[in-house]
Amino acid sequence: MPHMGCHLYIANKILEKYNNKIKISNIPQYFLGTLSPDAVEFRKDFNKTHKRTSHLYQDFERENHDIIGWLNNVKRIYSKYKFDKIHDFVIGYCIHIVADIYHNEYVWVPFETKYEEKDQKTYKNECKIVDYEIFKKENMEKAIFPIIKQSVCIEFDNLVTIEELNILKNNVTIQNLQVNKK
Repeated sequence: MPHMGCHLYIANKILEKYNNKIKISNIPQYFLGTLSPDAVEFRKDFNKTHKRTSHLYQDFERENHDIIGWLNNVKRIYSKYKFDKIHDFVIGYCIHIVADIYHNEYVWVPFETKYEEKDQKTYKNECKIVDYEIFKKENMEKAIFPIIKQSVCIEFDNLVTIEELNILKNNVTIQNLQVNKK
């Protein structure tokens, strides 16, 4: 799946191009929402079930490639909060998941079925390197990270907690990418 840099890049481009239609008024919450589905990785007892839940694909097997079911889960969560005060956060959250859905369907699953596990590890490391390059090229450390620091962490629909979002927010730095360029 895309990493932090890719998610922020996508969210930023959507904001630049479509904000007149999606009407984001709280940009810090929007960017925090964009990263939030991955906040569960900071749980002490983290396992893949947590990620399945936070990414809204807990009701079916990813291996079945039920892209419509997964997208419907995103539509449900968006509709539930469409007119809520956390609307901007939710749009960011949904953008993250939609990016993961399409990455999973059109990049990862075809790659995973074609290559061995050692190649998959190389691919994942290459994604981290791409992420790092996006951070540098887009100057995210100065342009977006300070905006995220202004956000207010919230409990969200039993998917992510305030504590997890605080840890995530405090780890949004270029130094925490842990890129292995070997």
